[in-house]
Amino acid sequence: MGTSTSGLILCFVPLALVIIGFIVASYYTNKQATGTYLRVEPSDDAE
Repeated sequence: MGTSTSGLILCFVPLALVIIGFIVASYYTNKQATGTYLRVEPSDDAE
């Protein structure tokens, strides 16, 4: 079975970059979505 190293690199390096990029993007968007936010009470001036 003659599998060349350049073929494996050409296939698996972009695949690994896509998977790692997805994990990193998911982490940051989840961190933003579940983060706490400042609640501001409505003031009497708005009425």
